[in-house]
Amino acid sequence: MSDQVAQEIKKMNPLPTGEICPNVFAINNEFVNFFLIKLPEAGKFVAIDFGANNETTISQLKNLNIDPADICAVLLTHTHGDHTASLALFDADIYAYETDSDELSAAAYTKVADGDVLDIHGLSVKCIHTPGHADNHVSYLVNNEILFAGDALSLKDGQAYLFNSFFNKNDDMQKEDIRKLSEIAGVKYVISSHYGYVDGSVVVGAL
Repeated sequence: MSDQVAQEIKKMNPLPTGEICPNVFAINNEFVNFFLIKLPEAGKFVAIDFGANNETTISQLKNLNIDPADICAVLLTHTHGDHTASLALFDADIYAYETDSDELSAAAYTKVADGDVLDIHGLSVKCIHTPGHADNHVSYLVNNEILFAGDALSLKDGQAYLFNSFFNKNDDMQKEDIRKLSEIAGVKYVISSHYGYVDGSVVVGAL
């Protein structure tokens, strides 16, 4: 890991493992979170991303008494390694924006596109292409009220800012992503992968 990468990671503020809002759990995986949504079906979960470190993923799930076999689907925000490293540990349906990433080259996955509304085990999931961070980055609006923004933004003091420019593909493009996400009505929670979450919709900070 380069000194610059280490410095950027120090800026991040992931959540501890635990329930953050009703039926949504953050899993702490070093400097990043992935998330689990508990389904009405007893003991079943849908994941948003899948972690940076296999051993940490397993231990954190064990802390919540969650069996990896009960994770039945994974929605990938994008295919950077800190969001996909643990995919091989699970037998789950994978959803992602079209990609030629090595992480998915050997895995069958369902391709999603901007504006798609999916029914995944009873969850309504709207896919919002937010490519400022990565070409294949997607944010997910679940049940019209929980926005999983991945690395499309950072959060501080209740407001949305650019994600670390060092890791972004295009800051100007991400500014447009953030403005687009701020226009979504009815959001109760905005959840990021590295910078925690806020109650309410996206409030744009200084961009």
